[in-house]
Amino acid sequence: MSFTGSKSQAEAANSFRSLLSNILPDLLREVDGSSKVEKVKAALRDVSQNYRTGLSTASLRYRTDWKEAANRCAYVFVYLIQHCNLVFYSLMQASERGTVSDYWSDLSTLNVCSVGGGPGSDLVGLTTFLEQSHVYPRMLNCLVLDLYPTWKRAWDAIAYYLPRQHWVSYKRCDLVGDAGLSADVLQFVRDADLVTLVKSFSAAAAFLRADRSRGSALRAILREIKPGCHVLYIDNDHDGDSQFRNDFADPAGLDLMFEERDFQSVPSGSYSEIVNKYCSALDFNPMKGCDVNIQLYRKKFPVKKYVSSGYTYHTPQNEIEACCCGIFGGLLCIAVCGLIGYGVYRLIRYIF
Repeated sequence: MSFTGSKSQAEAANSFRSLLSNILPDLLREVDGSSKVEKVKAALRDVSQNYRTGLSTASLRYRTDWKEAANRCAYVFVYLIQHCNLVFYSLMQASERGTVSDYWSDLSTLNVCSVGGGPGSDLVGLTTFLEQSHVYPRMLNCLVLDLYPTWKRAWDAIAYYLPRQHWVSYKRCDLVGDAGLSADVLQFVRDADLVTLVKSFSAAAAFLRADRSRGSALRAILREIKPGCHVLYIDNDHDGDSQFRNDFADPAGLDLMFEERDFQSVPSGSYSEIVNKYCSALDFNPMKGCDVNIQLYRKKFPVKKYVSSGYTYHTPQNEIEACCCGIFGGLLCIAVCGLIGYGVYRLIRYIF
């Protein structure tokens, strides 16, 4: 699906292209050595190859080391525009269904947790959506959880060119390992209004399939978010691929608000002279489209039940416990009544 006919979507795509043009020189300067372009060119081949053929294998050999500046520069060059556009498009679709803009419009602070957020393309797409939909909160707090917190250097380059400045923090998080989340991360997660997983789950999916006991960090995040928190999941589309929903979303009590599987393309437009120069030097172009699966979830609210003392809230687990307690209580009541009746019967026989 293409959004060429939409003025707002075309304007957003132009802003993403302009952002890439601004930050490329900054990211290239971070690459060590004199042959910077050649290093990025080699990194482009490795990154592209890993994404095309390596993600299905549970091996670190096919995962990129994002501590290397050349790899970060290569990633941003190829994927930044597309990923920003995917988040913007997804939130626009959600807004048309009234699932996010109505909920966020009254918030003074919007807390966002970006899982595997890399350079912050999730946040760029989000802030562009907030600007265009006129639901910008007074404060936007963002926590990026990533295996490589060194991505913060790329975000700092991006943030310099954004129209507004935000509080953004990076913390290390391994979706595959067993390390728990720190207390400060858990507290932020509990306050989050939006959690994003954009092209991050696929990097861990093969490891999680190979050992289903893994993924404790992601399970903890989805378990701890508050009722009403939205979860935006965007990743590569594979026919029948429901791993995230079956293994993580459903057990955590997430309701699927909408889903779209399609080929998503960036609206057409011209690159700047700087970007065209890099396209020629690197013999590569930024990604323009890909097949994706977009899912928007919302954490379920507890079920509201009326009892004699007023209203109380029950989670599904509470309902099971309440049911068990009710059955046990009924049996106990029958037993007590039986004993009382038997005692009265014996007393009457004794008297008469």
